[in-house]
Amino acid sequence: MSEGMQSDVDEGQAQSAATDVASDPVLLGSGVSILLSLYLFYMRGNKLQGIFVGHWAPTFLAIGSYLRQEDVDNRLQQVM
Repeated sequence: MSEGMQSDVDEGQAQSAATDVASDPVLLGSGVSILLSLYLFYMRGNKLQGIFVGHWAPTFLAIGSYLRQEDVDNRLQQVM
């Protein structure tokens, strides 16, 4: 990008968004679900419970995606 062109994205906003994603409780919950699932499946030998807990991760991510989309929609409504 040349010096004469301005970016539409503020670097501070981009860093803030990256920090929000890293500290997002939905991602933390998904990660814990995956780790717990692996523990139950391999360490405890309880395969059914491990599979059950492993299915929580995509559910958490879907809920997080929905909530994030709702937030974007609300911000757009405020601007309009």
